[in-house]
Amino acid sequence: MVQMVRLTIDYVRKTVHKPHESSKNADDFLKKITHLSLAEKSIDSIADLSSVKNLTVLYLHHNNLQVIENLCRNECLTHLYLQHNKISKMENLNSIKQLKKLYLGHNCISVIEGLDAVTALEELHVENQQLLPGETIYFDPRTVKNLSKCLRILDISGNNVASISDLKDLKVIEKLDARNNALCNLPAVCETICHWPRVEQLDFQSNEITREPKYKDKIIASTKKLRSLDTKDINDITRSFIHRFELVKEERREKMLKASEVQTPFSDEIASIAEHLPPGLRQAVSASVKKEAIPRAKSLTLSLMQVPVHSPGFLSDDSAMANSGLQARPSRRVSNAENLVRSRQKAEKESQTSLLQLGDVITTTSSTPKLQK
Repeated sequence: MVQMVRLTIDYVRKTVHKPHESSKNADDFLKKITHLSLAEKSIDSIADLSSVKNLTVLYLHHNNLQVIENLCRNECLTHLYLQHNKISKMENLNSIKQLKKLYLGHNCISVIEGLDAVTALEELHVENQQLLPGETIYFDPRTVKNLSKCLRILDISGNNVASISDLKDLKVIEKLDARNNALCNLPAVCETICHWPRVEQLDFQSNEITREPKYKDKIIASTKKLRSLDTKDINDITRSFIHRFELVKEERREKMLKASEVQTPFSDEIASIAEHLPPGLRQAVSASVKKEAIPRAKSLTLSLMQVPVHSPGFLSDDSAMANSGLQARPSRRVSNAENLVRSRQKAEKESQTSLLQLGDVITTTSSTPKLQK
């Protein structure tokens, strides 16, 4: 059975101090220590290490630690290696103001927290946490907000992460390792990384998004300086070409949008006219308005007035329309609405009298000249 060890000053003294030297020299030596390597020592707890006041780098990986404790007085710490332990909560770190690199991979952490007062952290490694089935890691918004101006490197690989939207505010991030996760929404990922102007390296290997069409192009187009994607280099020519291509596509979309906006007001006018139609024709016209904008208002009036008749009981030619007191309009002015009316005639089965009344309603509503008898 492996005996557990508590990390104390005495343990440090015995580990790093030579036996033949005096205790006074040993104390002086402790004050000079800047790097302390105590990996794989079966350490399960940490005592007060304030005597090692100049300690900047502490290696405690591959031990049996369950709690981060008693490091608040080691204010000079810049690098802390705590990976491969049994830590379940990020705590007692806020007082280490100068901490720049924090390694916490392969622990049991489910919430990334306790860093809302650490203002110098540049690297955070929390990969491969031992989580319950279906569980993922969660980022405390306060921690993300505090790290938004300092964090450059983040490793969240192997944590069943389904979304990185919570990391949108990491404005200075340069490298993200998100391999072996559950990312499946490529547009959401692109929307997040486009807020990272400094990002240069991204790794999304073993995620569903990598199977999406044009995955690589979309990721590159969403960034400005990306030079490595999934460990593969991106040269300047490729990056510039994709950016130009996306710019051209965006310009085309804007032109199409402006063109559709020009036609939109007339759709409202047609909808107003359609309110006076019989139910069947009203539904047909409404469906057409939703499908496409009709370029000229008078075309609808002319189309409805110049109804071609093929069913029994309807006027069959221009002479018949003249006999009924209506004069056909020039066929060159027929628009898309005429085709719509034609396609609905068989279903409507309106009588001759109802159709003539319909012509009077449309003539009164529209701005075209009155019909000549």
